Amino acid sequence: MVRNNYLFGLILVLLSVNIYSAKAQNNSIDSIYSQLSKEKSDTIKIKLFCKLSKIFRDSIPIKAIDYAWQGLSISQNMTYNKGKSICLNALGLAYYQNGKLDSAYNCFEKRLEITKLMNDSMGIAGSLDNLSVVDFHLGKGDNAMELRGKANAIYKLLKEKDLLASGLNWIGSIYKEKGDYSMALDYYLKSMKLNEEKGNSEDLAYPMLNISSVYRYMKQYPIAIKYANDAKSIFERSNNKKGVGVSLYRLALIYYEQKDFESAIKFSLDSKTKFEETHDVYFLLIINQMLSSCYHDDGKLQIATSFAESALLAAQQIGDLATVAQAYQDIGIMNSDNGDFQKALYNLRKADELLVKIGDKRNQQNLASNFVDLYSRLNKPDSVAYYFKKFQDLSDSLYNEQISKKVVEMQTKYETEKKDREIFALNLKEEVNRSNIILLQKTNELSNLKNRNITIENEKNAQSLSLMKAEQKEKSSQIEVLKLKAVSQAKFIEEQRKDENLIVFCLIIATIILSLIAFLGFQVFKNRKKAEMATLNQNEAELKLKVSENYMSALRSQMNPHFIFNCVHTVELLLNDLRISESKDCLEKFSSLTRAVLENSNKREISLAKEIETLKLYMDIENLRFTIPFKYDFSIEANIDIDAVLIEPLILQPIVENSIKHGFRDPQKLGYIKILVRNESDYLICTVEDNGVGRHNTNQSKIFSGFKKESMGIKLTGERIELIGRMKNSETYFLIEDLFDDYHKPLGTRVKVVLPYELSV
Repeated sequence: MVRNNYLFGLILVLLSVNIYSAKAQNNSIDSIYSQLSKEKSDTIKIKLFCKLSKIFRDSIPIKAIDYAWQGLSISQNMTYNKGKSICLNALGLAYYQNGKLDSAYNCFEKRLEITKLMNDSMGIAGSLDNLSVVDFHLGKGDNAMELRGKANAIYKLLKEKDLLASGLNWIGSIYKEKGDYSMALDYYLKSMKLNEEKGNSEDLAYPMLNISSVYRYMKQYPIAIKYANDAKSIFERSNNKKGVGVSLYRLALIYYEQKDFESAIKFSLDSKTKFEETHDVYFLLIINQMLSSCYHDDGKLQIATSFAESALLAAQQIGDLATVAQAYQDIGIMNSDNGDFQKALYNLRKADELLVKIGDKRNQQNLASNFVDLYSRLNKPDSVAYYFKKFQDLSDSLYNEQISKKVVEMQTKYETEKKDREIFALNLKEEVNRSNIILLQKTNELSNLKNRNITIENEKNAQSLSLMKAEQKEKSSQIEVLKLKAVSQAKFIEEQRKDENLIVFCLIIATIILSLIAFLGFQVFKNRKKAEMATLNQNEAELKLKVSENYMSALRSQMNPHFIFNCVHTVELLLNDLRISESKDCLEKFSSLTRAVLENSNKREISLAKEIETLKLYMDIENLRFTIPFKYDFSIEANIDIDAVLIEPLILQPIVENSIKHGFRDPQKLGYIKILVRNESDYLICTVEDNGVGRHNTNQSKIFSGFKKESMGIKLTGERIELIGRMKNSETYFLIEDLFDDYHKPLGTRVKVVLPYELSV
């Protein structure tokens, strides 16, 4: 019985791409659970759920699916595209590991749409990779090839050599399964070349295993065994259990084709142990198929049939056409051996339909030989002749002397290029050494020339010295006479020089003393002036600050009565409508709100937590007036401690008030206010967004704030924000933005307030 490596070729490549990359986790599961229970930021929660999904993907895929769904739900509520992208990828991989190919494909398609909207090149390439993997499982080889080509083009543009090498290896496996061994080997060698350039030995093992399969197809088993063992050694050194399992499976296939069933079963069982440790569903499936073939050919039909039937059931659940076809073929051969020819014919025809559908010529050839054997037993010579001719045609198309020659030429070309690179490196080193020798020779010649010039110069100096000695003897007598005169004259000059030096010394000392006195006097005068200027500047600054604070206090004094009047008006409306219980509730909240306002009114700054608490009380009071209560939501950035951040009291309330009073005019529409607070470049940015009727429908002014001119709260808020900027020498402002849909229909209003980011001591 001949094995099918269609699925194996696919999954072997997946070991080297992102869909099956398994990196070590930095945090234990318990620490992630602990962090998740305390975390307030939704964006960080999304990342933690994706981490958990990745951890459980290989061991408990159902849990991995659940965690990915939780992260996706948060992302959808936030309309957070980056979160949706990573969660859809995690969910697709979890479905894939669980054998749900259609669900996985749907997740990867949705992620591709989001990454295109985000213009995320790496995300687009990763989505294309994952889609191509599922397409290959479903027998859509051409489509898988097209998607992989697009992904490789992106990796090449971004200079991602690791991913590009993996992509070339992957395309080689597609060609291998189509029976085009020359093209497959070409891509494998390109992948090896890239991996050698970046010096990653583990990645080098993947194309080595695929090259082993090419030589196995060509019946060159010693070379195939060598490549498989070399790859296994690399995986063992890097502790890659899945890679070791794949290498053992490859060796089992080679020994199976050589009819060494004992070795084939041994390597298959060793491989199965590795895949059970990594919980790899797909490899366990094909290992069961392999064991079925080994036990069948070893004469143990009952064990073989059990493995084959379980493999067929699992393959049908997964939906992998190539594996389903192999299972039908295995069962058909066993039916034939047991003498049940009608069942055998049925199962072989089912296998043939699927192999034609996915275009697997190599296994069609194997199946044709099975049909020849079966129809020979049924004594149908016409059918025997038909399938024998089909076997020969497929054999000619898959393997001939020209293809074999081309494969050998490509391998020779790769080895030659490798040797050429080594020779070039040696020649370059030799050329450098030769240049160094020439440089040393020239340096020695220059040194010799300098020494020769020094010798000539020394000879000239010696001659000049001899002449000077002769002249010196002639003048020595004259010098002796002059010495006597010079001694007496020198004594006289020495006495005069001492007198002159004493006078100069006294003048220098006097000059230094006068200069020092003048310098000290100047410094005293300068320091006195500086002290006077500093005092004046400090008095001026204190005066300006006092004026600014008095003005801020006046603004807050105007703000409080206005705010309290609005709340009392709400209570009055409820009483007029005879809503007694709601009025009591409103009065209780109004009491709490009034107390908070009075406590904070004399404070220049309060904590962000108190400001949020005051806003919630105010909105709860206003909500009592509505037949359909509006909703509100606070979103505080994770790095902001609301108890430590300081803000002006009642700075956001007038903005919320205008959203409620002027935005929510449609009594049948559910109002919504979203308040976001974040920290950006030492500024506290507060955004108030509503889904009201917009400024145009309320005939509001477009100057300054965008609200009604007669709104005293907004006017005071604008003045307060401007004054805060002046007092703290900071750029503060607030902007109004109208929200529209694609048809320019108003969707609401967004107000952005920018204040200095300050923390309590």
